[in-house]
Amino acid sequence: MANGTFNVVHVTEQLLKAYGVPWNLAPAEIATAYAALDTAQRAHVDTVDAVSDAEVAIPSAQAAWDADAKAAVKAGKPLPSRDPVDRARFILELAQEDERKARTKAQNAVGTLAYLLHKPDVRTAWREAIGTRLDEIDANLEAHAATVSPLVTEAVVGTSLTFYLGEWLSHPGLPGIQSADPIGALRTVAGLRRWTAPKPAGEPGGNITA
Repeated sequence: MANGTFNVVHVTEQLLKAYGVPWNLAPAEIATAYAALDTAQRAHVDTVDAVSDAEVAIPSAQAAWDADAKAAVKAGKPLPSRDPVDRARFILELAQEDERKARTKAQNAVGTLAYLLHKPDVRTAWREAIGTRLDEIDANLEAHAATVSPLVTEAVVGTSLTFYLGEWLSHPGLPGIQSADPIGALRTVAGLRRWTAPKPAGEPGGNITA
């Protein structure tokens, strides 16, 4: 499957790497697929760890057998059983098989999620849910801007006045103070333009809106 310029699975994998994606706002089928993917990926990590542990166990088992074998030879006794070494080798092989199966399952889970995201109605539902949440955030940011504005003014004027009074007669009026603009920043975020469907040919407008 491909979507536009990029492969849909690749695009989905990049989405999974992104920080702060609101999966909780996604349609139920996306949320379910994402939860299944998370479970599959965690299971795969566990199998990778099991392979690593099994790989370490083989030389340890071999070293222990070598030590026992040398002691048996010196004592004129039969060599010890190689069961521990063979068991460690089979444990590794089984762990590797489990890892391959878990990796395939995780890859399939990514494919399932990609298939769902490829559906326009699913993406539209998620985008609209995000838009509703953004409306709430924008209102909240505007409220914060209104609350912060008097405090910022008081801080800037107060700071300026300390220079005016501390450097008496050195300023014809309150000196200007360079400061960040948190109010403007909040309102800039609140006014971020969102994606909207492109207008048909010949009609005014683009694919973003205030």
